[in-house]
Amino acid sequence: MKQLITLLIMVCISCISHSQQKEKHDFSKEIDTQLWEQFVKAYNSRNAALYNDIHTDDIVRITKRGIRQGETFKKGIIKSYGRANQPKRKIEFKHEHRIHEKDIAYEVGYFKVTYFKEGKEESYFGRFSVLLKKEGGKWKIAQDWDVDQINGVAITAKDYKKLDSKIIKE
Repeated sequence: MKQLITLLIMVCISCISHSQQKEKHDFSKEIDTQLWEQFVKAYNSRNAALYNDIHTDDIVRITKRGIRQGETFKKGIIKSYGRANQPKRKIEFKHEHRIHEKDIAYEVGYFKVTYFKEGKEESYFGRFSVLLKKEGGKWKIAQDWDVDQINGVAITAKDYKKLDSKIIKE
């Protein structure tokens, strides 16, 4: 009888343990393909239509220059990307934190933007925090905030190089 009770207890513990160990799906590959690779492509080529498409219609964009939302943000991208004689540029990303659920995600990381002017390269670094939402089966940026300083200290190549995560670039 003791053996039967012990067996039942073991089965119950096993069932409880198994139900608590639901494996969370890692959406990072899907997000990289649907969003970050498209971001890099749109940003580097100044493709305003593609860039706007990877953002929700009610996007909130926060920078040290202020907050832009929705249509105002998207119209600003069209105007900015349409200017003539802009230098070539290239952006790369490295992620520090990625938290995903089925239809929403929060990601933090660093970026590097390199400008190519008159045969010279100049790189700038920053840290981003984004809230992503899945709309119509596609990941989009709903909120985007970035900075070029943390606690008054400029973000540099050293900060960018600290992260050993996969670099998303063209």
